[in-house]
Amino acid sequence: MEENVILYGHSPKLASMRIVGMSIEQMEEDQSLFFDRCIEEAQLAIDNDGAEVVVLSEYTSAKFWARAKAEVTGPVSDSGVIAWKAAEMAASLYDTVGYSHSKVGGYEAPPDDGRDIGHGSETDKQRVG
Repeated sequence: MEENVILYGHSPKLASMRIVGMSIEQMEEDQSLFFDRCIEEAQLAIDNDGAEVVVLSEYTSAKFWARAKAEVTGPVSDSGVIAWKAAEMAASLYDTVGYSHSKVGGYEAPPDDGRDIGHGSETDKQRVG
């Protein structure tokens, strides 16, 4: 992750990256402890590191996001919601004014096969609100 922060030029704006010190297996076994540690680290990032906003990892759930927003004293963003809204914005720009990504270099959309791909899962809808 730190390499991506540098690659995209955001390192001067990053207050910190904090870890909870648990493996994926441990997080799955004790989600309550995982969530407690996330809340603690998020608040420490704000209080000690000067963070103005906390961006949660992709591992957190919609239920946790609601808890974090209630307990952390600064803004909390869910990376899943951010990605979903960015995709919505890109689709809206295409639909309303025709803005799109480049078609050069293999980024052409796949052909339409007539399938209805839907509008996201119920979990996605809950996260986006």
